Amino acid sequence: MAGIGYIGQAGTGKTTKLIARLNESLDLDSWPNSASLLAITFMHGSRRRLEEKLKPIQRKGVQVNCMTIDSYSLNLLQRYRSYLGIDRAIVVDEDPNQKRDFEGKLHLGRNIIRQFANELLEFKIVKQVQSFSYPIVVVDEFQDCDGLLLEIVKKLNACCELVVAADDFQNLNPNEECIATKWLSESIELKRLEHVWRTNDSKILDSSVAIRSNAQTTNGVETKYVASHHLAAFFILSNMQWNDRMGGGKRTVAIISPVGPSRDAFVRQTLERIQKPMTKKNKYSLGPRPFFHEGNERISALDILTSFNDWKDLDSLTMKELNSWSFEGHLGFSHAVKRAKRIMKLRNVTHLSKTEFSGLLSSGIHFVNTFLSRTGRSRIFLTVHGAKNREFDDVFIIWPNYTLPKGDLYRRKLMYNAITRAKRKVVILVQDKGDRSAECPLNLLKF
Repeated sequence: MAGIGYIGQAGTGKTTKLIARLNESLDLDSWPNSASLLAITFMHGSRRRLEEKLKPIQRKGVQVNCMTIDSYSLNLLQRYRSYLGIDRAIVVDEDPNQKRDFEGKLHLGRNIIRQFANELLEFKIVKQVQSFSYPIVVVDEFQDCDGLLLEIVKKLNACCELVVAADDFQNLNPNEECIATKWLSESIELKRLEHVWRTNDSKILDSSVAIRSNAQTTNGVETKYVASHHLAAFFILSNMQWNDRMGGGKRTVAIISPVGPSRDAFVRQTLERIQKPMTKKNKYSLGPRPFFHEGNERISALDILTSFNDWKDLDSLTMKELNSWSFEGHLGFSHAVKRAKRIMKLRNVTHLSKTEFSGLLSSGIHFVNTFLSRTGRSRIFLTVHGAKNREFDDVFIIWPNYTLPKGDLYRRKLMYNAITRAKRKVVILVQDKGDRSAECPLNLLKF
């Protein structure tokens, strides 16, 4: 099977087409018993989705290894570290550029691990083993790969057959050119997918095309200009209540914003307001409708620890800190605290080093992101970055005034990636008065 790439806008079934291609082309009679199908992607969200879609391949008897590219890089380094003169156990450090010895272990940040993985893929024996172990490598959401991650995929292409899915407009950076898809177009056969399968709603389809092509539409999704978070909450609650009355109570609903509640007061206040009941003038009650903030689980250990005022001043941690600290119900943080208390009890000590607790927290966050499924939650808040690779029945987009990134192209990408998460309905809630309608991409959507 020759390498192939599928490109197309959101919802065109790139990943589905990729899996179908594998199902049609895999020759089980000639597939080596010792070989596996390697499936890699940048984010854990797309990894979970890809893992689910690869189950039919596994049922055929093919061993599938599905992981993020960073996990693949770490596994490669752990296995072949002696080739680089490393003789100690490796621990992932929160600082992406860190490289230091601590307590007999080598602490490396993700950028250093990627760099070492690139160096290892230069060794002839390593390339040969990758070729035998992974005859086919699947890369989903390839547009997210740049820098060292792109170099890793390039080196895998030299020794394995690639099957790739990508869309340059879903690459959330301010650059017009996507270097990953540019390299892809020069390296393997590409098939462009045109038909959108995710939704048949004309407003969602026309809006996504308008924003992507920077052309105005008169059939845009519903846009509301709201002067306060109370009004934003009212539109969310009233829409959801109407959907329930029309029999849509089982629909999945997402609130999506370019920024999270920790960075924007309007977003935070809106999320807080919908958790409380709201009574209209005719005494008709709305809500409450609490939304799970999934983005909280994706925050880094360093971000959590530096949010505690006394973290920098501490030499080590005691039970006092472990009992008093909390972080918005974060599952990874709770997991780390429980492990830290257990370790202190087993060792019969009263203190734990900051480095060890930081490692426990990183492990806890990784455990939550990797293994805990959130498919059972029907109401979720996510940032645009966190919502990538996901789909929901209804989407409310909170578009704040003061914390938006600059650049019209970047804003169009953010709006596009929020709108295209929806299958049935989108409502955009724009903070401030209607004079913001001149802002791109809002000026593209007329309804």
